[in-house]
Amino acid sequence: NEVTVSNDTRFERVSSQLEQNNTLAFVEAFIDNKTCIVAGSTWQEDHVLFGDYIKSSKGDLKFIIAPHKIEKKGVQKLKNSFGDKAVLYTNYNLETLSKKQVLIIDTIGLLTKLYHYAAVAYIGGGMGTKGLHNTLEAAVFGVPIIIGKNYDRFPEAKAMLAQGGLVSVQDTSSFKKSLDSFVEDEDFRHVCGQKNKAYIDKNKGATALITEKILTEITM
Repeated sequence: NEVTVSNDTRFERVSSQLEQNNTLAFVEAFIDNKTCIVAGSTWQEDHVLFGDYIKSSKGDLKFIIAPHKIEKKGVQKLKNSFGDKAVLYTNYNLETLSKKQVLIIDTIGLLTKLYHYAAVAYIGGGMGTKGLHNTLEAAVFGVPIIIGKNYDRFPEAKAMLAQGGLVSVQDTSSFKKSLDSFVEDEDFRHVCGQKNKAYIDKNKGATALITEKILTEITM
């Protein structure tokens, strides 16, 4: 009788992002009204999935990749793997940005706003052993999510997977199949994304509950 279980305050935190100004002029110039896939907090194991897909994709798809580690050597290696298709955030030219297909974010502090522009989000960390990164930051924007194969320690990923808003991939073949299904079917993409948004909305309320309990104790 002395215990109350609340939801996770992280759901409030990511929901507050919707109240911010999430517009980024350089991203809008880069996307140029095309379908955009945002890959956040990625590692080398995640980049393997994207390599062949991007190289063989048409110009009507745009990719924003925000690596988890932004050390210069690794970022440059990633850019070089895509050749002239790619440009670094710290080196873009606004006038020619729309001609590029891959934008690599080699700085911190932009990722939560980038998900605002995602038609599909890929969350890194799950293909290796580093640990899956924050799926809630993308889910709040109502976009479908793709993750890697290692997510056992992440209950929110399991929940969104069960509800149909998130898919887990094992290799490049399953990655291509999953991403193609989202890219080619806008209605399917929307339905899956809204399932993630509903999951966020359903689990809000922790802050109000905690505040209520504290105020109750103070006034007793």
